[in-house]
Amino acid sequence: MVACFFPCHAQQPTPQSEEVKNGTITGRVFNVHGGRISVAEGWNPGPEASVDRRWDPAELGEIIPKLVADAEPNVAMARRAARS
Repeated sequence: MVACFFPCHAQQPTPQSEEVKNGTITGRVFNVHGGRISVAEGWNPGPEASVDRRWDPAELGEIIPKLVADAEPNVAMARRAARS
């Protein structure tokens, strides 16, 4: 549906949790679709939270740290390729 890509749906999230403010949460990718938000675990969606409306950015300050805490840790970028 074209309406979901309408600019009024795009908001700059400004979560105000201590984890976000002090930089403890870095290097994470979040999947956001409508009222759903999840932490990416590689190519798969990880822990998810959802509401039946748009997220209020102030709510994300509480939700994001919980999702990250429940998610698998990031894979190290310096991972060596498997030998065959």
